[in-house]
Amino acid sequence: MIEAPVIEVSTEANRVVALRLEDGSEHAFDSLYSALGCGVNSALGTKLGARTEETEGTGALIVDAHQRTSVPGLYAAGDVIAGLNKITVAYAGAAIAATEIHNSLPKGNAA
Repeated sequence: MIEAPVIEVSTEANRVVALRLEDGSEHAFDSLYSALGCGVNSALGTKLGARTEETEGTGALIVDAHQRTSVPGLYAAGDVIAGLNKITVAYAGAAIAATEIHNSLPKGNAA
């Protein structure tokens, strides 16, 4: 994994063949996967009293298997919790939270 800033990308036939880094070094690849990174923005959850993973230094909200935080009625999914920062994973977390919220609603009597 290379974490240095890229200053030049060399391509050939519509594919990346090399990267030149800020320090002047060059690297060639058979395949390349970029990651932009992500900062956890859990301030709202923490202001509401939700526990975070401070031991990991991320500030990510701690959730259970149903996306519940330590605050009753507060759920979290996506980049504010620890895990893969992928859209599909965030969607899945949101679906789990929505299902849990739905299942926790009072059941009315059908008329």
